[in-house]
Amino acid sequence: MPMATIRTFVAVTMAGSLHKTLGEVIDKFSSSKASVKWVEPHNAHLTLKFLGNVEEARLAEVFAACEKAAKGFKPIDLEVRAVGCFPSMKRPRVVWLGIEKGAEAIRQLQQKVESELERIGFPREDKDFKAHLTIGRVKGQQGVQRLCGLLEEERNVFIGSMRAEKLSVMKSQPLSTGPVYTEMKAIPLE
Repeated sequence: MPMATIRTFVAVTMAGSLHKTLGEVIDKFSSSKASVKWVEPHNAHLTLKFLGNVEEARLAEVFAACEKAAKGFKPIDLEVRAVGCFPSMKRPRVVWLGIEKGAEAIRQLQQKVESELERIGFPREDKDFKAHLTIGRVKGQQGVQRLCGLLEEERNVFIGSMRAEKLSVMKSQPLSTGPVYTEMKAIPLE
């Protein structure tokens, strides 16, 4: 019988205080009527590592690796500022918000998570990590130029500050209404 798997990722979740501002920013960008699937503000997070489908039996191992990775890291003060697109403003596929203050500390935490998970058999990412929150995925070309104009105007938008106090091992359930994320394990940074 096949093993049950859970779609899993490791993230820093957003502080509740930022959800309102995030919602306002997303509303402003969605006024472009661009063909973009916007993220629900309460779902916004900073992905440190996407693991894909993980066998339930391996979750304890994943939790332990993340606990090891978090050791020695204190809470990180972050500033969510600036907006952009991957791969570029000319060919946007993903709309993101950048992390300014705290980006280097988050990068170090991500590297540690990456190494600990690689040690238990999860392959290392092949692209460089850039601390960001995905807020939208471009689904088609309709309205994209208008959207890029808005993004350009708001390039240095300040969303807010927050303190990352934990690593979260998350479960992702894709539903037709959008994904549902559930925290399976919270690992405090102390």
